[in-house]
Amino acid sequence: MHPKSIQLPFLNAETQADEEELYYQPEDQYSYWYKVSLTANVKLQYKLEPINGTDHYVVLVYAYGKGNFCNDLIRKRVNTIATKNAGSIELSKDSSYYFSVLHVNGKGCGHILSLTANGVSRNIRAIQQDCVEDVIAEMIVEDTLVEIPEVIKVIVEKEVPDTLKKQPVIIPEPIIELKVNPSFYGIVNNKKTKEGIDAVVVLFDEYDVENQLESTKENGFKFDGKLKDRYIVSVNKFGYKPYIDTVVIDTGKVIIELTPLDVGEKLVMRKIYFHPNTYVLKETSKVELNKLKKFMLENSTYHFEIQGHTNGNRMIKRTPQYAHLKEEWNFKGSAKKLSKLRAEKIKAFLVKNGVESINLTTTGYGGDNMVVAKPKNMKQAMRNIRVEVVVVQ
Repeated sequence: MHPKSIQLPFLNAETQADEEELYYQPEDQYSYWYKVSLTANVKLQYKLEPINGTDHYVVLVYAYGKGNFCNDLIRKRVNTIATKNAGSIELSKDSSYYFSVLHVNGKGCGHILSLTANGVSRNIRAIQQDCVEDVIAEMIVEDTLVEIPEVIKVIVEKEVPDTLKKQPVIIPEPIIELKVNPSFYGIVNNKKTKEGIDAVVVLFDEYDVENQLESTKENGFKFDGKLKDRYIVSVNKFGYKPYIDTVVIDTGKVIIELTPLDVGEKLVMRKIYFHPNTYVLKETSKVELNKLKKFMLENSTYHFEIQGHTNGNRMIKRTPQYAHLKEEWNFKGSAKKLSKLRAEKIKAFLVKNGVESINLTTTGYGGDNMVVAKPKNMKQAMRNIRVEVVVVQ
């Protein structure tokens, strides 16, 4: 009744994006429709592919004049003009054309319809709502997440002053005076515990030349390069507030103090991946989990709540291809229950690696606290699937 409308010929490639994303409901998973209208006769090349390699789709193309296509398709016989998943067809501006994408087997996570007319190409990526996690899994394999930076970064959810969002010019008056010659020494401490911590210290001189220095909790850092009169020092470390300051080189040693998150502040972690519809961690999650572990061990008196969040509160079915595997692969139940089990899985990893169990609690919120209440595309849906770690005490 409400097909996706496409008008041909396409606008010039410079004035229209070459890829579009659709996000459709589960009730449309078996038959998704496109209506093609024309302002001129065109020769159209098309190709249909599944997003998920285990899915199988076919496309049926209909030509139709005037009247009620939906009614006539059901009550009369409307012949197809193409039934292959790729081909070339002549389209006339005197007719409308309907593409029916039928889900034959597999989970039905979505398809990509590629269209080329008059030398201009468009790709339509249509994703079924219940398959967001499956599609993410495919995107990770394809390494296409680079275009969605807020998904792949660990984000400290606290407003950062504009001066910290970009590298500044030299600050006129120095705030810390150093007395180091001929080398530049320093150490990075946790401001609350006063203990040394590992970090990467970045130095910028007046020409914005960047030097990255590894600072260890035992020995700090040392810069043996040709010294300038002053530097901007910047440190960004997981779980700590950004640090930036100006130093003047003279004699002595600098101590950089980083402030860890405070009560009520949280880390939003979107690079912790689970196999779709399970509470089995992917190996690629270990990088972020080890950062989290390190932060918790550096702040051993903190208490944290690990929160699991999903895209909506749907019921989840077992995945048939995992039937021969353990219970954690064969989850069946609510998204809220799954998000709780995922939070527990993260806790188990942290405890196994030295974090005190008494300092950790877990909660599964499912889709109760979605960042985007009604996602309209994959980018928005992916923002809802996350792990949040909140400092509670």
